[in-house]
Amino acid sequence: MGPELAAVSGFALKVADDLVDELSRPQWALPCGLVAAAAALASVATGVRPDLYLGLILGNAVAGKIDEISHLAAAAIVALGVLITRPEVTPLTLLIITVLATLDEVIHPVEPTGLRPVLKIGAVVGWAFGVLDGITALAVITFDLGYHAAELLTGAIRCSNPIRA
Repeated sequence: MGPELAAVSGFALKVADDLVDELSRPQWALPCGLVAAAAALASVATGVRPDLYLGLILGNAVAGKIDEISHLAAAAIVALGVLITRPEVTPLTLLIITVLATLDEVIHPVEPTGLRPVLKIGAVVGWAFGVLDGITALAVITFDLGYHAAELLTGAIRCSNPIRA
């Protein structure tokens, strides 16, 4: 159940981002950010390592991507919730996910396919070398897939109604 919830978290987070940046609907961004945070906390409660979300938060902060109230609210809720409910963070895992998330954000604008492979490939490599457990590695991938699914959805909305977007 953890990886599925990670997909919901990634989807809701990207929708929150695009509601502000692409769809001119900022009033819905905070509720979507809260859904992303709730799904992240639920996935941690079902076995996903807390390092995943803490690393994503830190990596995005380093890359300067926590730039909206919905991001800040979701990041704060997830960080506090994870540390309260499941504080067993592994420094190496946290560092690896932080670096991968930062690279994923920094390389994205220049990566020609738009697929943002760094985080996904890093999750598989981390699992192969025993740094990430299977559930967390799968959660990294499903989080990213949810994120990309939302990107496709908001792109389709923009294309179908270019005047409002």
